Amino acid sequence: MKIGLTFFLSDKPHSIWSNGGTMNVVFLARLLRALGHEVFCINAGHDVSVHPGLMLDGLGIEFCKMADAIEQIDVLIEGAGQVEAEAVDRVKARGGKAVALRYGNAFIIDSERVIHGKDPGSIFNGSRFDEIWTNAQHVHTCSSYWETCYRCPVRVLPHIWEPTFLEAAIREFPEGMKFGYQPKPGPKRISIFEPNINIVKTCVIPMCIAEEAHRARPELVGDIYVTNSERMKDHLTFSKFASNLDIVKTKKCSFEARYNTPWFLAKYTDAVVTHQMENCLNYLYYDVLYGGYPLIHNSPMLPAGIGYRYSDFDTKDGAAALVRALESHDDNCVERMETSTRYLRSVSPGANADAYQRALVQLTG
Repeated sequence: MKIGLTFFLSDKPHSIWSNGGTMNVVFLARLLRALGHEVFCINAGHDVSVHPGLMLDGLGIEFCKMADAIEQIDVLIEGAGQVEAEAVDRVKARGGKAVALRYGNAFIIDSERVIHGKDPGSIFNGSRFDEIWTNAQHVHTCSSYWETCYRCPVRVLPHIWEPTFLEAAIREFPEGMKFGYQPKPGPKRISIFEPNINIVKTCVIPMCIAEEAHRARPELVGDIYVTNSERMKDHLTFSKFASNLDIVKTKKCSFEARYNTPWFLAKYTDAVVTHQMENCLNYLYYDVLYGGYPLIHNSPMLPAGIGYRYSDFDTKDGAAALVRALESHDDNCVERMETSTRYLRSVSPGANADAYQRALVQLTG
């Protein structure tokens, strides 16, 4: 098949680490090509050159405009760049199909945009898709929302990931810098990478978990780095929350900018504490697990034995999981790394290609 897949090139400096959606579309493009399909990578964003921060060199991702592909494609997939309803109609008028790939929690994101007066982002523009494709973590909050608004069924497909960008970033490390967990005695450095863009992934619960662990076992807890939070530290609500914590009073906790994830893992991290609300799978987990770092998480969609799981919003349970990781990971890191490696194979594009091929066959059949 000839498949059009949309990307969004921004007119602003853009890093691949700032948006998992772009990674998702790249992984899907590579998966579809491996299946033998011809994939047109359509730039539905600004007419600009590819920013080097997207790390696309050598991946065979060459962009075209919608006008160059619209009369050739059998399936149009709206990925990281929104398509006009007219383009969808043109594809369907020739007997083609149109799919919207949805990889974020649209119900929460759209609601927050309205309530807080944020940039509208992707909007309902009248496009009549044949299916919505998404992953399991968005079914609970978004499936009915999409079915009602798009007037088409939602198909759940596997979450896919490969270490393409991670390994590319590691190759750019300065000499002597190593990626991967290194056992060592003494207190462990804790990193928090939540983007703090919307409510689904924020640093508040991870900070509370680190606080509870510090109160219980201060000798285990080293420096705590809260990335993606520098812009929030002067907000009165956040500053009052943070200044109430012992980890801030004792200056163990610092508020940092956004960083290249593998670089920060290699440079400053011995353990990662995360939290999500209705966003149970994300690429940060896989990056952390690939390096063998202890991952403290509340995702019910990660199998047992993957990372150190705590319950929902329970900060004391999270602290217990963090303490368990800080106490035991050095002794168990080889075994846990083997378990994580097996799991990461299960989310690889190769392991899930058949599911996407079946979806295409059923869509076009």
